[in-house]
Formats: sequence, structure tokens, C-alpha cells
Amino acid sequence: SAVEIISANHSEVPDLIKKMHATIFFLKPLFSKQAAAPTKLGEFLASGVPCLTNEGVGDMASIINEGRVGKTVNQFTDAAITKGILELIELTQQDDIITRCNNTARSHFSLKDGIDSYFKIYNNEKSSKFFFYSIILLIILLFSGERKAITIFIFLFSLNYFRGFGVKF
Repeated sequence: SAVEIISANHSEVPDLIKKMHATIFFLKPLFSKQAAAPTKLGEFLASGVPCLTNEGVGDMASIINEGRVGKTVNQFTDAAITKGILELIELTQQDDIITRCNNTARSHFSLKDGIDSYFKIYNNEKSSKFFFYSIILLIILLFSGERKAITIFIFLFSLNYFRGFGVKF
């Protein structure tokens, strides 16, 4: 097996993903990343590529672990990363790994499901009022200059607002 680390232009990425058997990417588990959903995870899984990544960023760890489509590390030590790499290599040998990756991508990153969820939200009168008053509060927070309060507000707003419409977090 070979490992290749290269630099690529944006336009080259789709062709490079097609050549991958697995991928590794790490993101800083910052507070602001707790509500993040990295696009690259959906792209890799939709392409049938299992992933090694870290915990602490959105629901990446639960998506990967529940779907058995990669491995996650909870610390950035040589031992943890080495163990993750070895387990990722084992996953690439499983006959159904590409199918599991594709199915996981469909169930978590479906454009149709996303559109349906937003449609329900925007067409609900109660949610429109909630949205209006939340925007007013956000504007007040913006003018106060409290960045931490704004980040917390956006996170809690997203979590509570979308949870009310059956969106899973």
C-alpha cells in the first residue's frame, strides 16, 4: 500500500477522491465547531471513502462510528493516531465498506431531506414568529459586540429551532 500527500487545486479534488481508498483529516475541536458539519465528510462518504478524523466537531464521530465508515480519535497522540490508521486500513479491506459509506452519506447528507426540513421550518407560522424575534435578539447582540454571546446564541438557536422540526443532532 502507498500513502500519497499532495497539494491540489479545487478542480482536481473530485478526480483525486475517486482514487482514494481511505482518507485522514483532522479539525481543531473548537467551541464553534461543536455545531459544525464539515462538507468534506459527506463528500468522502458519498464517494465511498472511509475516514479517520477526530472527535469534538459536530456529530462527525457519531456518524462515522454508527455507520462503521471510519475511525475517530479523541486525542492527538502518536499512539491514538497510529491505532486509528491501522483500524482504518482494516476497514478498507471489508467487502461492504463502499456501500456502507454511500448509505451513511445518503442517510445523513441527503439534499432532498435537507430541503424537506427547511421547507417545514419556513412554512410554519409559529417558526416564522420565533425566527423574527430571534433575529431581533441577534441584532441586539451584534451591536453589543459580545462575540462569545453571539456564538452561543447561534448554536442554541440552531439546536432548539431545528430540533422542534424533527431534525436530528
